[in-house]
Amino acid sequence: MDEIMQRAAAVAAEADTITLTACREGYYPREMEVTEVRVENLGTVWMKVRTDATSAIALRNGMLAGLCLRRGADSVTLTGYAVCVDGTGMVAESDLAGRGTCTLRFTSEDASVWIDRQSAHYDFRNNG
Repeated sequence: MDEIMQRAAAVAAEADTITLTACREGYYPREMEVTEVRVENLGTVWMKVRTDATSAIALRNGMLAGLCLRRGADSVTLTGYAVCVDGTGMVAESDLAGRGTCTLRFTSEDASVWIDRQSAHYDFRNNG
């Protein structure tokens, strides 16, 4: 991974603003509240989100999502898929509605970054 992507990983790990948007086919994008985040690397991000009946449907099926992590003027925008997982990291098959929160494993397909007035794009599907 090149230098700008290493700096992007640091920005993501120390983000002061996090926005997660779920994109279900046939529906408008829907922002979800992130209550906790852990950036393993830009390819995998773990987070806790609040769930309700609508978000539970999307999370059960693995949702297309956009995740923006900002620190000051720097930003990292990831697109990929998120699934709700249990305590062992396995996909949670049980009903999520009424649980309050769930842990998401977000797997990035690509990243667009703006770091120190430089931009870059990284495609995880072709670059591992």
